[in-house]
Order: sequence, then C-alpha cells, then structure tokens
Amino acid sequence: MDFNLENKSKANETKNNSKNKNKNKNLGNNVVCATPSNDTRNHYQAMISEVFKDSKNDKLMIMGVGNDLKGDDGFGVELVRFLRRYYVRKLHLQDEIINEDIDKYENEAENETDYIEVFKIKDNLVLLDSGVVPENFTDLIKAEKPSKIVIVDAALMHKEFGTIDLIDENQLATVGFSTHALPLSVLIKYIKSNIDTDISIVGFEPYSLEFGNTLSKEAGCILQEFSKEFALKIDEFLKF
Repeated sequence: MDFNLENKSKANETKNNSKNKNKNKNLGNNVVCATPSNDTRNHYQAMISEVFKDSKNDKLMIMGVGNDLKGDDGFGVELVRFLRRYYVRKLHLQDEIINEDIDKYENEAENETDYIEVFKIKDNLVLLDSGVVPENFTDLIKAEKPSKIVIVDAALMHKEFGTIDLIDENQLATVGFSTHALPLSVLIKYIKSNIDTDISIVGFEPYSLEFGNTLSKEAGCILQEFSKEFALKIDEFLKF
C-alpha cells in the first residue's frame, strides 16, 4: 500500500502555500496578546509533558499539518516554522551545524526563500511541514524511523475555540480535519505497520477556517505562547 500519491494539485497547493510564509512568520509582532492565565500555562505544560511521557528520545519528529491559506487550519505548520527559526538561532549561537550549511538555513529562516519542508537538526530531531499532504512523506518517515512522532493539526474537537488538547487515536473518527486527502487514522495505522514508533496527536480548535486568510489574531497569540512551551519541552526531552 503506497500513500505517496501522485496528487499534483495538493502538492502544488503545499508548494504555493510555502511561498506565503512571510505573511505569518512574524505573526503577532504588531499584535498585543493578553498574558495567558496560570491555568492555561499549566494546561500546556501538563499536556506537553503527557506527549513525551514514557517515550524514547532516540529520534523525534514534529509533523505540522494544515493549509496556511485557510485561516487557523495553518496552526500546525506555523508551529513547525516557529521551531525551525527557534533552533536555527539557538544552535547557531552554540556553533552547531544544522543539515549542510548553517548560514544557508539561517538565511532561509530570515527570508523564507527556497523553502524546504523537511528540516533535520543534529541527529535526533526532524521538523516536517507536511502541509495538506502528510501522506506524501511516508517514505521519509520510514527512512528516518523516529521513535516518537508528534502530529500537530487544527481539529474540530467540539471544544472551546482556541483549545489545544491531545487527541486519542481511538477518538479520531469523531474529530474533524478539514484539509486531509487521507484520514489521519489510516495514515497513522500505515506508519505504525512499518516502523516501531509512538505517535501523539495535538489538536487546535480553530477560530476561523476562512479560505484566503492567514492565522487569526487569537490563534497567533496562542501559537506564540504554546510554541515557546513546546520548544522548552523538546529541549528537555532531547537534552539540547
């Protein structure tokens, strides 16, 4: 069973979406975000800790899924882009080499030209911006063999707008994902049948899914806070 589909329209949509990252890359810089409550921060920290609980830290893959031209559906891919910029700057200061050429990727993080969907950091972290076609990256996933995969995606979980929560695999049938050509449940089953990995799904309840728009102000503010907490936990998990 091969999920690397010849879906040119979807693939082109992903490629075209990547050209629009500049619209979101500094998201929130001109927006005043309210300070999150202690309860919100505690929820983020507890949930992220649960994601990594009892997981092997051999190799971690963060997979962002979504359409960044469909409002808050781009939450997952924007999270991955935040992490890319975070680690380029963090590891550059530590004189670490990322992939082939740190200067190339630092330039890319600043200018977002010649965008690359797969970003490998050291030997144990892979950041994957899969756009709307996560099934097209199954060969990569099988080759990398991550011991832990975290999928981040906007999801209609029937919860309060802006909620970020873990989605149990057994509940995927009751959750709506707006831009998938292939159900996540099928994709996850396929991945697990090919490699030994633990998969967690982080869902974001969107405020808006209006086509032609980037993240809403509310989603952008939540992204800022959650991304920081997420990056700190990745550092701890991988001992960066």
